[in-house]
Amino acid sequence: MSDATTARLRDYLAKVLPGGGLEELADTGAAAESMLEAAWIDATAPAAAPPARPEAIRSAAEKLAQGAELDREEQFVTEAIIIPDKRPAVLVQDGDYRVAHALWTHYDQDPGIRQRLRTAIASIGRVELPDHPSLPYGGTGFVVGPDLLMTNRHVAEIFASGLGLRDLRFRPGLSAGVDFLREHERDGSIGVKVREVAMIHPHWDMALLRVEGLGNGQPPLELALEEPEALEGEEIAVIGYPAFDPRNDAGVQGMVFGGIYNVKRLQPGVVGPRRRTASFGRSVDAATHDSSTLGGNSGSAVISARTGRVVALHFGGRYLDANFGVPTGELALDARVVDAGVRFAGKPAPRPDAFADAWRDVSGQEAAVAIRPEARDGSVTVTVPVTITLSLGGPVQGA
Repeated sequence: MSDATTARLRDYLAKVLPGGGLEELADTGAAAESMLEAAWIDATAPAAAPPARPEAIRSAAEKLAQGAELDREEQFVTEAIIIPDKRPAVLVQDGDYRVAHALWTHYDQDPGIRQRLRTAIASIGRVELPDHPSLPYGGTGFVVGPDLLMTNRHVAEIFASGLGLRDLRFRPGLSAGVDFLREHERDGSIGVKVREVAMIHPHWDMALLRVEGLGNGQPPLELALEEPEALEGEEIAVIGYPAFDPRNDAGVQGMVFGGIYNVKRLQPGVVGPRRRTASFGRSVDAATHDSSTLGGNSGSAVISARTGRVVALHFGGRYLDANFGVPTGELALDARVVDAGVRFAGKPAPRPDAFADAWRDVSGQEAAVAIRPEARDGSVTVTVPVTITLSLGGPVQGA
């Protein structure tokens, strides 16, 4: 393995280890064995990958602590054992979870965290594609209003076309729904139908879906108003439906996810610094986090363990680098999102210029001018979309 790859692993582990110290990896023997055991416990399928040789675990830990280059076997055990041990992917069953890893046992033991996350779990579902010829589901979505669900733009565009607020329609022959269960080794479903697409945002990888059939068991989640800078270092849980991703190492995925995909997971992690990344031809200031995610996590809610609020909408990531999300505080700046009925934690303060360029680029939506005459008092209302009322005065005799 190249020095560059070793450096990437070191940089990643320095971020996810407590205190950023790599020296703890050099603690061999029982520590290495416990890492392997914990990774297998949370994967729930020890047979998903062959046992790693203890000497490979030991040498990988020592080399990383010393800055030496890893060979192929040492690279595998680093990615498949040490990294998953820091950011597990926990199965959700019966609306609940169990975390075995030492770094995250407080998610089990703290009653406040458990209650907040269990509440969020109930309102997060799998976006089903019953009529699609090859895809059983498109990603994840979560309830954000009385009949409103949020997901990614790239998820919605699998079954819908259009952009912005107008000309949104289902693609011919396709429909969509949401199932709030889809748990491992559990039957049954809690399904609702997607009635229409309410918005496909032109700047952020976000879409809003109108659904029918929501019950009291799927309450709207509150979106945080804080900007990502104020949340850096916050412990979170990504809740969604990770799918096998052919772009990543199959063996590593087998260790992290135990060969079990397409079902509901809770994936703990930490909010990172805001970073710019490409999204639909634009450069966006995204939130970041370091949970272990896969492709089916598109549209997952990034939940604060401290507050239970959604702090970001997960939309993608890069292996051994960072995951990216739409900051909910940014969405609160857009009056169109607020007016759609999205529930925020507090009173949003939209800005008239928020994402104006993106909305202006949506054909005809910013340029449209509506004129409504008011005959009784002589006023005229012009919407551009700013509303301006001009008083023309009363009629002039003889004119």
